[in-house]
Amino acid sequence: MRTLDAVFTKLGEPRATPTDEQLYTTLAPLYRVLYVARNRIEGQLATVERVAPPDTTTVLELGCGTGHLLAELESSFGTAVGADPSPEMAHIARERAAHVCQADAHAFATDSADVAVLLGAVLGHIRPDSAGKAAVSEVRRVLRPGGRVVCSVHRSLTKPRSRELTRRVDGYEITQHDVQRPADEGTFEWQVTFGMMKEATGETRRVSTATTLRAFTPSELTAWFERAGFESIVTRPREYVAGPGETDRAFLLTARCPP
Repeated sequence: MRTLDAVFTKLGEPRATPTDEQLYTTLAPLYRVLYVARNRIEGQLATVERVAPPDTTTVLELGCGTGHLLAELESSFGTAVGADPSPEMAHIARERAAHVCQADAHAFATDSADVAVLLGAVLGHIRPDSAGKAAVSEVRRVLRPGGRVVCSVHRSLTKPRSRELTRRVDGYEITQHDVQRPADEGTFEWQVTFGMMKEATGETRRVSTATTLRAFTPSELTAWFERAGFESIVTRPREYVAGPGETDRAFLLTARCPP
């Protein structure tokens, strides 16, 4: 597992400029510190538990990332399987969870899961729209009759929005400043700047990366799931992440497969 010390050393090397994919790989320890520390995992788990049918035995988390949520799902349900198309992320997730594969929904058998979890803006990473809609249809295929899906996405924006987060851990002060700017065809550019200060010496490191994600309105995302054959579709604000403006940044969608 890459440590904060290793990241600090890496960022001190010449030409250490991560790509967008390395936000979740090279910079994964920084991402984890700020992502996990804000009660996201607890909120995500509670959301899945509220939606899951009483007789749930198998949960599939698509885009399982660092594996933090997957490990909690394993504790709460009979079987939890994580899938991520990134080999680096699948490797990181295996450090925490038992059942992880490098894959997407196409790799799983029809009617093989009771609940599908796509939290952390997983659907926003799937582009173009035709690929995103195909992914929703695959989720529908994988779920058993009466199965549930839980999805979170970024909300469409008409002007830039930003935030700054800071946490002290393991001898470092870590700061994340991110800006989201509207782009074309429902997308936005997400620029993230991390700062690391070693508290013992005052040494600092700074790195920026950017990626483009799809954002949605609730009615737009609902239409995608309706076309895929889901029913009982509900959207609501994502309320488990505290902070000014957080409720407006993203929303949740839950839906059911017909019995």
